Amino acid sequence: MNREKIHLTISKKRYGGGIYGSYISKLPNMKTEALIETNSNNKFIKLLQFANNLYRFSINHKEAIVIRSLDGCFFMKKNQKNIVVFHHHHPIESNKLINFYQKFIYWNFMKKFSTLDKVVVVSRYWQEHFEKLGYYNTKLIYNPFEINLYQKKSNNTLQSFLKKYHLDSNKPIVYIGNPQREKGTDIAYEALKDLDIQMISTGIKHIDLPIIHLELSFDEYIMLLQVSTLSVLMSRINEGWNRVALESVLCGTPVVGSGKGGMGELLMGAKQHICDDPEKLREVVDKVLKNPVIDSVSIKYAYSFSLERFNKAWIEILHEDKK
Repeated sequence: MNREKIHLTISKKRYGGGIYGSYISKLPNMKTEALIETNSNNKFIKLLQFANNLYRFSINHKEAIVIRSLDGCFFMKKNQKNIVVFHHHHPIESNKLINFYQKFIYWNFMKKFSTLDKVVVVSRYWQEHFEKLGYYNTKLIYNPFEINLYQKKSNNTLQSFLKKYHLDSNKPIVYIGNPQREKGTDIAYEALKDLDIQMISTGIKHIDLPIIHLELSFDEYIMLLQVSTLSVLMSRINEGWNRVALESVLCGTPVVGSGKGGMGELLMGAKQHICDDPEKLREVVDKVLKNPVIDSVSIKYAYSFSLERFNKAWIEILHEDKK
């Protein structure tokens, strides 16, 4: 029997886990079911719609192959093949309600771990984390990257980008990611603020820093990485992976990062620079800025995370027999 393959989605966010999920939705014969369809900003309304849609889904698709996030580990049926995608767990401290919710869905997920057909993790760090807890029913499938999207832009294109955003081509550009406490942009700023550099952040802004902040399309974001001398990513959270770090390497830009969670595997594999001590960050950055070069081994490593590799791994897991 040809079983339905359905990917349950909640967020439409186009970063991190959301990007990973978008590639799952593009797998052959994969259907996508959105559990939250309302545009309301009311979290209670969203929660009610989510719970109702998830319950109705489980009643109507009792024998499907279902790919879920941690949020979706409720109302699961025995005849379903349930695959859960796990990115990372690090509850946000700044919001008590979100903190409680994140801890609750993780607790529920762990309670049901042994009943799941498979848990897909995105780095060795988290696979080893679960193995230490006695859970071996995991499969490692790394983040995918469409390698052609990171090919070097023409010099004229990059010069036009610098001119458009009034950036000085004679001064090092240091990209520090999204201005959020969890992402450690404040750590990077405090350590590097006295250097003669241009620090730039992009994307969702939760903290204000006296640096250049840009709202960019994906194509312009790639241009930014290509004109940057260095990316500094001092995340405080135990990352699943870190797309920005690998994208930087794909663009030929060196990376200094905290190495938290799965980011450590990435930085070591790409032969980049781990700095887990904010007190030493300026020293490490100074050293890299004097020789901001990425070798062919690093580029080859980054190129290995192709969409083809991702698709092959997922097709294999979808065709495994139900236990």
